[in-house]
Amino acid sequence: MAFGQKTGGSVQASMGVDKVKLALIAGASKALEYKLRNPSASESEILQYISNRTPEIIANLG
Repeated sequence: MAFGQKTGGSVQASMGVDKVKLALIAGASKALEYKLRNPSASESEILQYISNRTPEIIANLG
């Protein structure tokens, strides 16, 4: 399976390209906020934090 795809079609097909871009920016923003609040957090901790909140991030895109 290629990056950015999910079973049954691509992420872009189900969400729209603009929404995917917004989700990426929102995720990056959340990662930065987390790192600022937790300066000693490792990359894997930050990725886990974002992964756990992906549905919330997508839901808040509007």
